[in-house]
Amino acid sequence: MIDYIKGKVIEVLNDFIVIETGNFGIKIETPHKFEKKDTKIYTYLTFKDESFRLFGFKDRQTRELFIKLTSINGIGVKHAFSILKNFNYEDFTLAVENNRIDLLSSVPGIGKKTASRIILELKGKLSFSEEPIFNDAVEALVSLGFEKEKVIKIVKELSQKTNSLEELIKLSLQKLSEKG
Repeated sequence: MIDYIKGKVIEVLNDFIVIETGNFGIKIETPHKFEKKDTKIYTYLTFKDESFRLFGFKDRQTRELFIKLTSINGIGVKHAFSILKNFNYEDFTLAVENNRIDLLSSVPGIGKKTASRIILELKGKLSFSEEPIFNDAVEALVSLGFEKEKVIKIVKELSQKTNSLEELIKLSLQKLSEKG
């Protein structure tokens, strides 16, 4: 598998870009907007019906979310792209974890039944960050009874200041106590 491609975006169209690297112009389908400049794009290659398709994402988490979404029965590339255009990874994860059928069904092409199926399939299977320290801190604070949305916001803010799980939890507890 091709993990990522570095190169210059030379063409930007509706659902794909062309990135030039090593004298090749590579067409990559993507839900993201890219500027015509040097970039790194995380990729996912599929082979179906005797054709290859290369998909590209701004980060690894979004790529993994795309793979999980398209593994759900009834969710194809078009629906997955629609979701990824309307939600960033963290907001989507919160919507799933908080059973927000209303938010998910507000995405064009996603009805209440599909939104319910997405929640059923993905609840508890998405992490909030690629960093284990972030996820461990969130899990610990939520288990103490703090509201998940507040915890995520605070831990995200404070995780830039420390690499220690204990310190991150301590700082987060202080901030959560201030907010009441």
